[in-house]
Amino acid sequence: MKTLTSKLRYRGLYLVGLLVMALAASGCRSGKRLPAPTHHAGKPVHLDVPQSDGVKLHTVVRIPKGDGPFPTLLYRAPYPLGAYLNPKCRYFNRHGYACAWQHVRGRHRSEGEWLPFVNETADGRDTINWMAKQDWCDGNIALLGASYLGAAAWSVADEPPPELKTIIPTVVGTDIFALFYEGGLFRHDIGTAWMSLMPGPDFRYLSGSRHYHRALRHRPRIEMDLVSGGEEFPWFRAWQLSDRRDAPFWQQDFVQRAEEIPAQTQVPVLSIAGWSDAFTGTQIETFRELATKEESTLVIGPWDHLSNVAASVRQRGLNDDIGLWGSYGQQPRVLDWLGHHLRGEPTKYPVGAVVSYVVNGEGWTVHEEWPPPSEPFELAFAPGEDPQRCTGALTIAKSTGTVSWDYDPARPTPSHGGAGVLAGSFPLWRGAEPGFLKQGRLCERRDDLIGFVSEPLSEPLHVAGNLHGQLKVKTSAPDTAFNIRFLEQRSNGARIHVRETILALSARPDNEPYEAGSAVTIDLETWPVEYVFEAGSRILIEVGSSSFPKYEAHSNTTEHWALAVETPVAKQHLILEGSSISLPEIVE
Repeated sequence: MKTLTSKLRYRGLYLVGLLVMALAASGCRSGKRLPAPTHHAGKPVHLDVPQSDGVKLHTVVRIPKGDGPFPTLLYRAPYPLGAYLNPKCRYFNRHGYACAWQHVRGRHRSEGEWLPFVNETADGRDTINWMAKQDWCDGNIALLGASYLGAAAWSVADEPPPELKTIIPTVVGTDIFALFYEGGLFRHDIGTAWMSLMPGPDFRYLSGSRHYHRALRHRPRIEMDLVSGGEEFPWFRAWQLSDRRDAPFWQQDFVQRAEEIPAQTQVPVLSIAGWSDAFTGTQIETFRELATKEESTLVIGPWDHLSNVAASVRQRGLNDDIGLWGSYGQQPRVLDWLGHHLRGEPTKYPVGAVVSYVVNGEGWTVHEEWPPPSEPFELAFAPGEDPQRCTGALTIAKSTGTVSWDYDPARPTPSHGGAGVLAGSFPLWRGAEPGFLKQGRLCERRDDLIGFVSEPLSEPLHVAGNLHGQLKVKTSAPDTAFNIRFLEQRSNGARIHVRETILALSARPDNEPYEAGSAVTIDLETWPVEYVFEAGSRILIEVGSSSFPKYEAHSNTTEHWALAVETPVAKQHLILEGSSISLPEIVE
């Protein structure tokens, strides 16, 4: 009879397997478009690669059978992804590439201390220098990978060893602060979820979800590591206590270098993003600042962080000759890119462009720049029938009046749909699900949301870029937050979550302290999106003060969010005169 421990171990391995299969699914579709293999794969060889400080990092190498040397690929991972990366390397072996994957410092079988992001530049360079000296490497190397693996690739792009010819980062950008904060509020579904998943050298897929949700119920938030992991994690507490970009933690060299990497990048980049991903905003901004943009390509598909396309909208042309695959595996494009940069072969896909999937539109399109040219589509808030029953109006004409509601941090509005969440991508984690999802009648069911709806659109509205909301607000609290959601309300009543964002009053750009009861105008800007609102649909705007756990539920106090215990109810007010929305309508 199996013991309870062994049962849990097998169940944990099963759940890790689900995660691996989700990743693997991104690289096994539309195989008919792939070129025929040219080699037989070699067997994996396990090595401990010494770094310049003597720490050894566990590395697995696969070399194609036949005469070398070969162009070489490298993945650097903090996760136990051998079941995913071994087949990945075998696949690349069959196309004539040597391939290696490595546990980053302090993770799994690698030595050293686990400090997220801190050592990836030095260790990445050391590993590339080691690879370049091996007789199976021909001196042409690429770094690639998704999420943290992509961040590890970015970390060496500004001062690369000469052998590094290109990088292929997927679903990640270089702005570390923006990974964990938006509008002055901590992003629990990324930061707290990640801490719960991998607090130490091990990977807690089985228990991480339980610990994550337990931590979310606890105040003060600074103790979430104790609740989730049973001990203090200095790196996580540093993230929590550093809620402003100018905080000392974010001024450290490894953070500042990461922010400067795009403008200093010296190699071509194939950057693969997703409209429903956790890091869409920072990844697009990274590409816009890229020094090698004319030699690089940004692909933005409809997928989330694990390549799932969870959507309540039509999905046309996912596998056409532009998008190639309806997943971020993008293997035809990746093979073409590697052949061009590591072997000097001609490329047949767009370079120096943004390849974008038009959500709810006709499929893929290519833009020479991002954002593409657009004109503002503007509407103002008006009383309508009853904003507190989500039947306020959006009109061309400006209006007057005030709409009020109570915001209770102990009962925040739940997150559902959109981008900017991570835990919801994990199978069985019960996180906030990402994607262009049906919202339901959330606005009517809650007394802390107000809603405004436009007249039916006479023709499709194609938007591309950041969506904007200008809100004139006041509150009874000394500090609070305001949240805005952009939805499409179909003619059949279905509501699709398109984008949302949030802003704490204390995080306004002017840094002016807020005086309770005073009216201020705030500008809220969502992450970019390319989306088509259908003819006959209405634009629905929901305004509230929370979206949890995507963002921390503001305590309505001036105490630091991680230390606050008291969460008084605040009276919130939206002043209609001076409140409006602006959508970037693409110029065809």
